[in-house]
Amino acid sequence: MSKTPSDKLFRLIHSLSGSELRYVSIFLKRQATHKDQKYLLLFQTIAAQTIQDEIVLQKKVYGDEKITSRKYSQLKAYLYQAILNALQLYDEGSSIVYKINNLLQQVRVLYNRSHYRECLELLAKGKKIGDEYELFLELVEVLDWRKKIAYAQEDIAFLDAELQNIDKEEQGHVAQIRNLSVYQRMLYELIISRRKYAVLRSADQQQWLAEILAHPLLESPEKALSIRAKILYFRIRSNAAYSMLKYDEFYAYSQSQINLMEAYPLLLREDKSAYIYGMTNLILACGLLKKYDEVKHNLLKFRKLKGVSKDDDFRIFKHYNALTFRLCIQTGDFEEGWKAFQEHLKDLPKYEGQSLERGSFYFQYFYISFGKGNYDAALKYLNLWLNLPRSIEREDLQSLARMLNLIIHYEMGNIVLLESLIKNTYRYLRRKNQVYEFEKTLLQFFQQIIKGTDRTSLSNAWKGLKIAIEELAEQPSEKILLEYFDFTSWIESKINKIPFATVVANHYQRAK
Repeated sequence: MSKTPSDKLFRLIHSLSGSELRYVSIFLKRQATHKDQKYLLLFQTIAAQTIQDEIVLQKKVYGDEKITSRKYSQLKAYLYQAILNALQLYDEGSSIVYKINNLLQQVRVLYNRSHYRECLELLAKGKKIGDEYELFLELVEVLDWRKKIAYAQEDIAFLDAELQNIDKEEQGHVAQIRNLSVYQRMLYELIISRRKYAVLRSADQQQWLAEILAHPLLESPEKALSIRAKILYFRIRSNAAYSMLKYDEFYAYSQSQINLMEAYPLLLREDKSAYIYGMTNLILACGLLKKYDEVKHNLLKFRKLKGVSKDDDFRIFKHYNALTFRLCIQTGDFEEGWKAFQEHLKDLPKYEGQSLERGSFYFQYFYISFGKGNYDAALKYLNLWLNLPRSIEREDLQSLARMLNLIIHYEMGNIVLLESLIKNTYRYLRRKNQVYEFEKTLLQFFQQIIKGTDRTSLSNAWKGLKIAIEELAEQPSEKILLEYFDFTSWIESKINKIPFATVVANHYQRAK
């Protein structure tokens, strides 16, 4: 069996931004000789392709020349390494971490040749950069070099006067590294939890979160030993508040994180991912608190945000679209949501290969299509969602997907299918131990529907369902799924025989 060609070169080239592509192209042209420019031609051909095609590549590079697979593989390996070399040079021109590490490498070069005064000049520059950008690992190395140079110079007076202060500063940076590491670990634990469950519905999950929040470092932001650690403190607190449905706290902590990051713009120079996630949480919190003017203001601000990498640009695209869809859903403006959705689908191919969190987006695709009254499209995206490979991510939304599956088949008049769908749904929820009161209430309602009832009994069933759902909305363990999809408005639309979108829009107007 022939070996499947590796796509790592194709993926690397297509992950580059426009400026990176230009830089690599210039680098390769300078490196290429007149006799052999095959790797430059290979680079240009791959960059022009939208789908990897090995046959076309080989034909373009070698023409009618006979080649071996080994020769072609070596050419690709050479090009891959050349691109990495070019990108290292590219990053050295813009990365602060590269800059301080280059300074430290230069210190080593000068130290080996006994140019101690010049070493100290470079270390002074390195310390300034390290302090400004909170590069604690590099600062420890700067201080270590300072001691080495004093010892090499036999500067006993300096060591006698400053050794204790240097050791104290060094220990301070080590403490900052440890402090930052603990906050990072807690944040990652919460992120994993939120990917699995947006809200903690079971007692065990709630107990786990309470234990996280009891950590001494979460008593106050003053426990954080650096600005970077304080940012993590607010991120942890905002994520925890969301999981506990404490939306006022979710808003306050998210706003504090954004305020802090904007007060220290230097820290955004290297990586804007934390700011992007912070803005996402802030806009989400505004929507949950019905602060729609703030949602719109922050969305405009978010759209203007420029990333420092292609990955940042994708995150901005992803979260901006998700938040825009959410605003249209919350306000009942499904016409505008449909337009935004179609534009989103046109732009999506630009980010082929990026992780879109398909489950969450398929839910929004479903919701907008449902609100627009396009039930065929809604069912299409719901099926895509249900047929995704199972993983631990967003297990709470899997039960919601099955509830929505019953609703869409009801709307499409597929009453005959409902009986088997109800049985399958019960089976799935029992296996996952997720038969909560909300799921049980909705399933019992649909069981009543398929039995066939007269008009009066059906009307009473809808009204009874509305009362039951409103009571469940008061329970924290049930509330979150009722906020993902507006079940109350859907039930009202059935009772009053008016479009779902109209009911949602009326609720929004009353809330303004």
